[in-house]
Order: sequence, then structure tokens, then C-alpha cells
Amino acid sequence: MVTAPRFSRKFRRLCHVAALAGTDRLQTVLDGLLPVVMVYDDRPWRSADDWAEAIEELFGLRLAEADLVGAQERAINAGVLVYNSFAKTYTLSSSARAATLERIEAGETLEREAQESWLTELSENLANVTSNSLWDCLLRYAGRMLLQHGAAAIELFAGRDSDSDASDDAPSAILKQAIQDAQLEASLFSDIAVAIATFFDGRSAVRTRYVVELADSMFSLFALGVDTDTRSVLVSNLPALTIFVDTNVIFGVVGAHQAPSAAAAADLFNIIRDNSLPFKLYYHEKTLNELDRTISGIGDRLKRRRWTPAISRVLLNIPHAISSIEVKFHELNSTTPTSPDIFLSRYSSLPGLLAEYGLVIYRDPTSGSEGEVNRRASLVAEYKAFARAERPKDREKPYSALDHDISIWVAGLAKRTSTNKGPLFSGSLILSADRLFQRFDREVLAPEYAERRNLVVFPHSLMQALRPFTTSTQDFDQTFMATFASADFRGIGSGMEEAVTSVAAYLATYADLPEATATKLLSNSLLMSKVHGLNEKSDEFRHAVDDALVQENEALTRERDAIQSELQGAREQSGQTVAQLEEQTRHSVARVAELEARLAQVDATAQETERMLRTDLQRQRDELDKLSRDRDASIRRRRWYSAVVGVAAIIVSSIILGYVRPPHWLATHQNRLGLVVSTDVCLASGVVAVADRRALKVALTVFAAALCALLTIISRIL
Repeated sequence: MVTAPRFSRKFRRLCHVAALAGTDRLQTVLDGLLPVVMVYDDRPWRSADDWAEAIEELFGLRLAEADLVGAQERAINAGVLVYNSFAKTYTLSSSARAATLERIEAGETLEREAQESWLTELSENLANVTSNSLWDCLLRYAGRMLLQHGAAAIELFAGRDSDSDASDDAPSAILKQAIQDAQLEASLFSDIAVAIATFFDGRSAVRTRYVVELADSMFSLFALGVDTDTRSVLVSNLPALTIFVDTNVIFGVVGAHQAPSAAAAADLFNIIRDNSLPFKLYYHEKTLNELDRTISGIGDRLKRRRWTPAISRVLLNIPHAISSIEVKFHELNSTTPTSPDIFLSRYSSLPGLLAEYGLVIYRDPTSGSEGEVNRRASLVAEYKAFARAERPKDREKPYSALDHDISIWVAGLAKRTSTNKGPLFSGSLILSADRLFQRFDREVLAPEYAERRNLVVFPHSLMQALRPFTTSTQDFDQTFMATFASADFRGIGSGMEEAVTSVAAYLATYADLPEATATKLLSNSLLMSKVHGLNEKSDEFRHAVDDALVQENEALTRERDAIQSELQGAREQSGQTVAQLEEQTRHSVARVAELEARLAQVDATAQETERMLRTDLQRQRDELDKLSRDRDASIRRRRWYSAVVGVAAIIVSSIILGYVRPPHWLATHQNRLGLVVSTDVCLASGVVAVADRRALKVALTVFAAALCALLTIISRIL
């Protein structure tokens, strides 16, 4: 094995990352982790977050959401995960559970047999040392060797690298540290060294298989993430890059981002932000307009009816029937009743929301020029013809959507630099989940206008390119030491021989170069190979790139089957189904319509009754006014008549008593005039009282007064 010049641990680790870059080791490990944690944990399994939490608790590994979403999809397709329509959770199939338990048991048996075969060959000088302490020392030594030297540790285990004893990470130094960590006597170094050499001497087939599993475990852990030093090496070699983000990617990220492409985009933005990568994330001003229109349409749909938590829970079982933002609303409403207005307030200021993901608006300074408008119009016409040819049965994209795609492509092209190193070194990329847009870029735009260099990439593809910048834990070394020998993890991956060969090839290729130069060249090669070279016919493309349109049909088929099962189970369990809810809704609508009709009828009747009452009241008022006028006229006539009659009575009485035939006693009486006047007043009052009843009291009063005066006078006479 080539070991000169002596490369540092950083470069050796970089070689391991490069060796694993072109393999499916990551997918293999992820697919194996899901059933392992489900065997040990009985929590309800619903989403990728549940597996992420369980994996971190069991192994201390922090995995990207996009990776686990993809692993979940593969497990569902393979029948490893079975959907429970009653509990709305996933369970591990019986065959997968049995296979996982069998693998774990086989790993434990292999470890026990390797330990027993080794202990029987130990020197008598170690007879007083417990077997557990010796085994702990062996695993500490093996773990530190694999961590420090990687694939080269296999050669060092066999003692074939005599030049390595000069460094601090030499096998002897690592063994001394392992003895100290295992709390063994330092004086036993020579005997323990001989014992460990015996374990790795290759004479025992059981021990050899165990060492192979340890090496496979090492490569599996390296596939999941890298340490901080290796990541810093790659970051330092990254070029500046401008990334234009398409509407569909933003729409998925600000929504529920349950699809693999949306989860990959969310992880991608986090990686760029957390690692301070030299990337600038932009969204075009036309993208903002498209987002506003889309969210406004979603808001109109949500506001058309009242969504109860029960209906939201039903809709969440068919997530592909609604947009990701609607999924997010129903997830919230299913637990906490929320009005659409309150929910949509989070999207009232999209620039502020997108700034949380590191996205900044891009305003094209040339978009309004006549030449640029004509250029875009020509490209839109080509795009429209391409779309018709590719999808003749689909509904055509509106002109605004075609113009939007071409606008961001033109803006991305303007930021391109002349380089043949690959997309990460091209100066700009367009991040989109639109397969039609990506194909038009690859088949038409790139060959004709961009020197055959594609601009449009899928989120998952770029995520794969930035895989080395993710890390499985804050302390990779500690997690490695705690996990690499575990029977639960050790047997997940395989293919150690091929990986070791690739690492050796990388070390040999750069052996005659200074390490700084070798590091830069290998970093560039690693970053270039990730996105470059993916084509539609390759298996890597089908597995690594999220093809939203193809997966949509498969997902809808699965969801259709799940819905049918869910409806059947709901009928048996609770008697409430979607059909019943819809029937209740129809009854409610019919009832509301009936009540509205009755209310309208009552309103009409009330209005007619009110009109009739007003007419009758007016008629009665008119009659009362007429009666009042007639009565007043009659009173005035009676008063007039009584006044005339009273005056006439006074005149006649005065003439008769005073001048025509007055009695002798009256004619000679000294109060003659008073008697005559009193008599006239009494007579007139009586006449008025008889003629007008309203003046009865007044007339009687006057009559009484006059009568009293008359009686007084008569009493004086008598």
C-alpha cells in the first residue's frame, strides 16, 4: 500500500469521502437504519421527523430531513413500511422486522464468537485482567485506528506499515491511549500489544469477518457525514455561486415541504446558511409576483368554507389533493382551530418570510429594454412549442408561467462565468423542481445559448453535491467511537473491499503531489462530480434527482389505495366517513337553503302585513280627523245657536219684564233693574246649558250665581 508522502488525516478523510461519493452506500445505510430504530422504539411513526429523532437518540446521528424522506419513500415502495389506516401511522412489516432482528442477532453472535476465540489464545500474563476490560481496550484501539487512518487501518492492523510509528497517531500511541481509557495497567502494554496483534493476524475466519464488519461500519459512518476538519477543507475550496430559486421550490419550502424535493431544498438552505457557504440565493421579481398570485388563490379557496378540525384531519390523509401550504393550514387546524385569515397572515409579507431562508429579491435591470423583451418573447415561443411537443395531452402552461421561467433563465445566464469545471463552478444555477423546465434547458437552451452548460438543477441533485458539508453530529469522533462496533449498526452496509480499493487509488494518484495541491485538486474533483454527469437514462439520475411529475403519479396511486383503506376502516371503527361528512354538509346546505327560503317568505309576509297595517292605520286616522272636524263644526254651530238663543231670551225677557207688562211690585221696586238682569242671566244660562253640554258646568255656575242674586233680592223684598 502506498503511504508516502505521509498525508494528513484531513486528506485521508477526504479520500474516503471521494471513494464513497459514487456509491449507493448512503442510501443503503439510511434504508437499514429505519427498521433498526423501529425494532427498538414503539413510538407512532408518521413522518421523517419521527425517524430522525429516534436515530439521534439511538445512535447520536443527526440526519438531513430530505435523506429520511427519501428513505421513507423507498421503504414504502419496497413494502418495508405498512400504512395503518386506523392509527394513521406506519408499521414495520413482519418480514422486515424478522430480517432486522435476525441480522442484529447474527451480529451479536459474531461478536461473541470473535471475542471467545481471541480470549482463548491470550497470554497467561493477562490472566488477571477481566475479559470485558480487554475487549473494551481492543474496541477502543480498533475504533481510534479506523477513525484516524480509515482504510489504511486494515493494513496497520496487520503490522504492514513500519514507517507509521513516528507520528502521534501511530498504532503504538493509539494503543497506549486505549489502554489508559480502558483503565488497564500501563505495564501490560507489551502483552496487550501481542494480544491485539493476535486478534488481527488473520488466522481466525470469525475474527476476520468481524474486522470486515468493523471496516464496513466505518465506511457507513463516513457516508452519513464528515468531521469538522474535512468539511472546512471543502468549504475553503468552494467558489462563489449565485442561485436563482424557482417558484415551485420556494412554494414547497414555505409550505409543509413533505415532498422529497421540498425537504431537500429546506435542508439545502440550512446547509448554506449554517456553513456560511459563498452562495447567494435570489428569487426573481417575477417569482415574487407568481408567489403572490398563487397564495392569493389558495387564500380564496380556504376562505370559501369553514374548516373544522375533523375535516382537516380527513384532508391530511390525501395530501396530494391539496397544495403544501394548504397541508400546512390543515395540520395546524386539525389540532388548533384556526381561521384562514389568521393562517394567511404569515404570508402577508413574503420578502420578510423568504429572508429567513437567506433569499433576496433580484430585480433585473435589463428586463424592460426592447431588445430583452424581444429576446424573451422569442424564447417563450420556443418554450411553448417544446411544451406542446413533450406533453400534448396536458393543459398548456399560461404565458405568464412561461415568461417567468425564461426570465429567470436569462438572469441566470447573465451571471454565468466561462468554466468547464461543472455546475458548482459555473457562477450561477437555477434551482427548480419543474422537470419540463429542466428538460427544455438541457435539450434546447443549453445547446443553443449556453455552450451546452445546463443552468437548471433539481434541489436533490444540488443537495447531493453539498453532501460533504453535512455532519452527522457536533462531535463526529465521539459518535463514531460509540457506534462503529454496535451490532445494530455494524451489519447494515457492505462492500468494504471496493471502498478500500478506491481509497488506495486516490492516495496513489496524488502521492507525488504536495498535500495542499492534492487537497485542492481532490476537493474540486469531488465537488465537480456530484452534479456534473447526471443524465436522464442513468440509475443515479433516477435515484438522486427528484422527478416530481413521475413520482406524483406513483404517490397518487398509493394515496388512492390508502384513502380507500382509510374510508373502509373509518366506517368500521367510528361510523363516520368522508362520504358521511359530505352528506352532512349537503344536508346542512339544504337546511340552510330551506331556512333562507322560509326567512325570505316570512320577510315578505311581514312586509305585506306592515303595508296593510299602515294603510288601515292611515284610513282610521283619516276617519278620526273627519269625525273630529265634524264634531268641532257641530259644536261651533250649537254654541252659535245657544248664543243667539240666549241673547234673544235676554232681550225678550228684558222687554217683557221691563217695559211691556212688568208686575206692579217689580215696576215699583227700587231694585227693579237688578231683578231684571238676574232673571235675564238665569234664563240665558239655562238656554246655553240646554244647547251645549260642553258649557253645562259654566252655564250652571252662572245660573246658580244669578239665582242666588235673585233670591237675595226677593228675600229683601219680603
